[in-house]
Amino acid sequence: MTLRPAIVPDPSKLSTAPSLCIRGESGSGKTHSVGVLAEAGYKVAVLDIEGRTEAIQKYRPLIQPVTTRAEVLEFIDLMMCPDDRRRYVKSFRPDWSDLDIVAIDSLLEYESLLDTDMRVKFPSKSGDGSYARWDAYGLDLISLFARVRDIASSKNPSPVGVIVTAGEFRTVTRTGDTMFEIPIRGTQAPPRLPFYFSCVFRLESIVEESKAQWIMTTAGPGLKGPGTDILPARATLQRDSFVRVWERLNTYYRGEKQ
Repeated sequence: MTLRPAIVPDPSKLSTAPSLCIRGESGSGKTHSVGVLAEAGYKVAVLDIEGRTEAIQKYRPLIQPVTTRAEVLEFIDLMMCPDDRRRYVKSFRPDWSDLDIVAIDSLLEYESLLDTDMRVKFPSKSGDGSYARWDAYGLDLISLFARVRDIASSKNPSPVGVIVTAGEFRTVTRTGDTMFEIPIRGTQAPPRLPFYFSCVFRLESIVEESKAQWIMTTAGPGLKGPGTDILPARATLQRDSFVRVWERLNTYYRGEKQ
């Protein structure tokens, strides 16, 4: 067997940015966390699939509404080309030279666009091809994960941070255990999602003693964090805490000194 010459990367030329998937139930603060970063001065572009970004418009991110799957993929491809991305940004925000963060809100709404394109049905034994469509659906989602990851990876000549929001629901098993699931379809897509993001966090909004608390969890089933030496496994966030979380991630994944 003949192998191609090995590649020895030059550490000085490598650069990556955080790619974060934020999971959570409705109202848990997923979209708001993006707004908090924009409020703090980060240059944020939001790919608005869900059409519910009214709450963060006051922070003046660049919001790109989309209504088709093709528009989603076109936007992601644009983000992968630094020169095209910068021209796009300056056409809407002349005071910005580039972006710091690309946010996609939300993963579940991308599925609704897939429904329109592919008309995926739940698997059946009727011989109508629904199993094949189910597989195609999952493979399309995996392809989306990979394309989004590449915006923040060293494959991009000028990587920017990525945040993807994903709704989830809570179930209680017969044994009383609480489980959280992202209701994305396809056989392969749900278990493979964490492999395409540098981090997968959960946000929860709970009320204790008549006071709302915003809880971030970075470790556990379906989650993925940089380690408890970088971020705690579970923490209560104040209004500006998520900004410090992102700063820590940005420093860690770009290989800068802590």
